[in-house]
Amino acid sequence: MPLENIESLNTRGMKTMDQKMETILADWKVEEYIAYLYLSIANADMSIAKIELDLIHHRLAHLLKNNFPNINVDVANLLDNLRIASEMKTDLERIKIIEALSKKYRLSLEIKGQIVSDLLELVHVDEQMVYSEYRLMHYIEASFTV
Repeated sequence: MPLENIESLNTRGMKTMDQKMETILADWKVEEYIAYLYLSIANADMSIAKIELDLIHHRLAHLLKNNFPNINVDVANLLDNLRIASEMKTDLERIKIIEALSKKYRLSLEIKGQIVSDLLELVHVDEQMVYSEYRLMHYIEASFTV
């Protein structure tokens, strides 16, 4: 394939990714952002175990109930809908989504602390410690400090 065709494909791919990003930024609510953080960590090793999904459901429901009492959402349905989105993203796309949404939703230090605590537990719950989980975990922590 000629170089200009490859560049054209890359440019079209970036435009598509940017368009998807704009849709996510416009449409996603804070509960979707937080759920995406949990699912992204769980899926960083390319699979989400049932024990991880159960923990996410429990922790997310607790966090939303205690910190966002006006949000009435079916957590199981939310996770089902976002699970596909988290599985279809590359590491670069996940990072871009997290970066953009962390700028859109400025969470309190208390909420950020709870999320980080939950994510650290999530990294260890399946007893498989994978570098990609830690790398994403550290990126999320860094995005919270900006």
